[in-house]
Amino acid sequence: MASWEKGKFKTQGEKKAALVALRKVRGKDVKKMLAEKDKGGVLAKSEANIFAEVGADLSQVSILARREIEARILMPVLNAFIKEHGKDQTVKLVDPVIQELAREGGVQLAKALGGNTIAHFAKGLSLWTREDALRLDVMEQTEKTFAFNVTRCRYAEMYKELGVQEYGSLLSCGRDAALIVGFNPKIKFTRTQTIMSGAPYCDFRYELMG
Repeated sequence: MASWEKGKFKTQGEKKAALVALRKVRGKDVKKMLAEKDKGGVLAKSEANIFAEVGADLSQVSILARREIEARILMPVLNAFIKEHGKDQTVKLVDPVIQELAREGGVQLAKALGGNTIAHFAKGLSLWTREDALRLDVMEQTEKTFAFNVTRCRYAEMYKELGVQEYGSLLSCGRDAALIVGFNPKIKFTRTQTIMSGAPYCDFRYELMG
């Protein structure tokens, strides 16, 4: 049994029944499933809703814990679709959903912080670094530029521990570009490597254009 499955179902029969049901879900229902997850509970809230509710008090939410919960919920769904449609088709189907949630999250993050400048974004990073989730080495921060390296990523460590490291970029790293588009489309984001993909550090670079 993969580590992400532990504790998900009370019995093997219950787990099997759930996976059988998931395999019957049509592709057009995936977006709704991923966006809502646990309808009526905290897991159903997209990042847009989370940021809107948090407001100025960003310390209320641990993104690291949220990513782990999402991974534990999504991996059975993703694996069911992979068995049915293959990995490439599943990623092609799921990635736009995650991107849109990230973009919406960026919009709401700017509202929660009261602005969308480089300085506002730097402040907002505290949401991702909580619980020592990221260790940053800031190279430069001005009104128009923000450059830092991530020297430790507990997100990558968490996905590896769950046995789903190959999907870490899809579930986490891949959100970053869409997030900044929602936050401020005039900020250019570049990154050439990540710890998730095996590099010794992640190089985040942001530049306000125009």
